[in-house]
Amino acid sequence: MIRIMVVNNLDRKTNNDLEFVRSLLDWCRDRHWRMVLYGGYGLDAYFGKMSRSHGDIDVVVYGQASRREATRQLKSRIQFLRPNVTIRQSENLFQQELDAKGPGFYLNLYYVQTASNPFISLQLVVKSDGETVTNDSNAFPPPEKGELEGMTLEVQNQHAHLQDILQKGGRDNPKYVNDLKLLSTLPSPNI
Repeated sequence: MIRIMVVNNLDRKTNNDLEFVRSLLDWCRDRHWRMVLYGGYGLDAYFGKMSRSHGDIDVVVYGQASRREATRQLKSRIQFLRPNVTIRQSENLFQQELDAKGPGFYLNLYYVQTASNPFISLQLVVKSDGETVTNDSNAFPPPEKGELEGMTLEVQNQHAHLQDILQKGGRDNPKYVNDLKLLSTLPSPNI
């Protein structure tokens, strides 16, 4: 049975998205997988409050399980939590991608296989060809802590989030106006 917790003053889609995130986070922790929230929800968690409604959920899951096994388990869990979704999967050298779409729901989930405990380090990554490489911590900074509607979780480094938006041409996209306003309040990174 899936519990639905309604958060005051949020629309039904947002409540459903947050309940999905909470359920997936708990499930990942049970498997010793590290889940990091990205995108708009990650930005809101970093600042500790909802700033707007979001069209999708962006998540990266890190774990030592093989891509094949992790993909099987993740697809099963997504379909358990959202039975009416269609899942498309693709892979590149560094990650397995699962896109789940259904009525009022869109998830972008990336699984990255790590060579060591992902709660200790995210830098040693196993590529699809089996080679282990070390990520550059400047290009892939560690996640930051966030809190959203009573849920404590890790979120994308917000300086990296800003770079992602700018690389996508975000200054010219009305979708990012509010995000850029929030990100402009960040302190300068320590270089």
